[in-house]
Amino acid sequence: MRRFLALMLAATLLCGAGVAEGASYADMSDEELHGIIDAARNELARRERALTKDMALFEAEGFTLYLTGKNALDDQVLDSQYLHIGALAVNDGEKDIGVAVNSAVVNGWEVYCSGLSVTSEGKKREEDLLFDVASTGIQSLDEVEDIQLSLSLYDAESYMLICDLEPLSLQVN
Repeated sequence: MRRFLALMLAATLLCGAGVAEGASYADMSDEELHGIIDAARNELARRERALTKDMALFEAEGFTLYLTGKNALDDQVLDSQYLHIGALAVNDGEKDIGVAVNSAVVNGWEVYCSGLSVTSEGKKREEDLLFDVASTGIQSLDEVEDIQLSLSLYDAESYMLICDLEPLSLQVN
């Protein structure tokens, strides 16, 4: 059903874009047509997030990062235990964008956290932020009270900083 709705929205956008611009789809390049379809899919992802009340962490440079609510805590193996916080990145900007984690704090403990992989221009990516919580003594998701993050966006091609984001405070439970 979701795929059908995506195709219907893409077809509607294609028809609307063609009528508005007076263009023929036969005259459009494959890249232009794929761009319209990618934009439609990204809009559907945004609407799904709004319906499920997923929280948008930030929006900058045509890039939006949402929390999905898909959180998990790994069993401790050796000296590692990871808290997974589900995230969805939607990139409607004009360049490939990466998210770097400058600092992370879980329940008052400074911890290592991996950032998100690069999200290509016009695409979306669902991925987990991974927090190494082995030193915090957390045994279950219910014990996670507060997460503080400092993030940066960077241009994936040049690795140049796009912007530092305001520090975020997340309530998981």
